[in-house]
Amino acid sequence: ISGKMRNIFKICLLFFIGLALTGNTYGKSLYWDHINSDIYILPDSSVRVQEELGYVFDGAWNGGYREIDTTKLDGVSDIEVWEGPIRYRENRRLNLHEFSVADQGNKTMIKWRSRDPNDAPYQQTAKTFITKYTVQGLPTYHKKYDEIYWKAIFEDRSGVVSQVKVRVHFPTKVNAEDLRINLFTGITGATWQVVNPYVVEFSGNNLEPYQLFEIKLDFPKGIVTPVLSLKHFLRRYVPLPTLFMIPLLTL
Repeated sequence: ISGKMRNIFKICLLFFIGLALTGNTYGKSLYWDHINSDIYILPDSSVRVQEELGYVFDGAWNGGYREIDTTKLDGVSDIEVWEGPIRYRENRRLNLHEFSVADQGNKTMIKWRSRDPNDAPYQQTAKTFITKYTVQGLPTYHKKYDEIYWKAIFEDRSGVVSQVKVRVHFPTKVNAEDLRINLFTGITGATWQVVNPYVVEFSGNNLEPYQLFEIKLDFPKGIVTPVLSLKHFLRRYVPLPTLFMIPLLTL
């Protein structure tokens, strides 16, 4: 009996070793060679965002996703996904070269498919996608200046971003001395510069997984037309306990 038990133990051991080796061989990993984001502040206070996402896939990945936090926004619209000259089509079924959009509470989730599940897994494959979308309710209006505060590079990443570049575009000329610019990130050596009267650029290398890259710009009044944002109004002028009472008052 003891001999049989030893044989069973050996068989089980070989099985789990083989399973582990198989898992390592067909495991999945990814990182971003680069992420470039262009943020266009429009005169009507909406903001058009274009993100170039340079993935490097290894394994059976089927595509990518972009999660946008809408807690402080009024909406996200006009969403597009591109891969080179291929414009993805919106479809909930999420077939090859399609994308889907779902509202998940305080988040908008964009998913897209770049590989058919029946195709061979990626092997250190570089894929560049471009996401485009319009954000409403991003600017905050103060008495003497207006402001945008934006998570320019999303934090829900399990991989490194080798190179980061973010450009903010103004619709009219802005004097550098009239701007207040802040960059919040853990990257050593990350920088920002005023490229010209229309553009401010932020950059850095080796953004670690889940590490933030947030920007804050204060700019002169008159560049954008203020638009009433219910979320901004409630957050600034209505006490927090009152917010919890509003549903009760409407019953």
